[in-house]
Amino acid sequence: MELAPDHPNVELRPHGEDRIVVLAFPYDPHIVNVVRGIPSRQFDWDRKEWWAPADDWAAVHVADVLERFPELSASAEVDTWLASAFDPKGASAANVEAINKLAETAGKL
Repeated sequence: MELAPDHPNVELRPHGEDRIVVLAFPYDPHIVNVVRGIPSRQFDWDRKEWWAPADDWAAVHVADVLERFPELSASAEVDTWLASAFDPKGASAANVEAINKLAETAGKL
């Protein structure tokens, strides 16, 4: 798989007052199948990339995509976002509880 030069496959972008996580990669049906599991994800046909609201639930799935496909690269901002989503000190109590429940009941995504 070839990566676009100086462009990570996973990055955060502003979207109105919020942020979105954007995944762009050469077509691979295995990656697409896993990306389709990201909640509220959309495919931008013009830009040929996937995006979803950058929330804690999406972070769980994006982390899984990056773990399963180490050939994909993430921006430093995505790394920070993922770390804060899984850090109980930085997350709300509801988010920590949701992440813990997911880990206990869902197993590997």
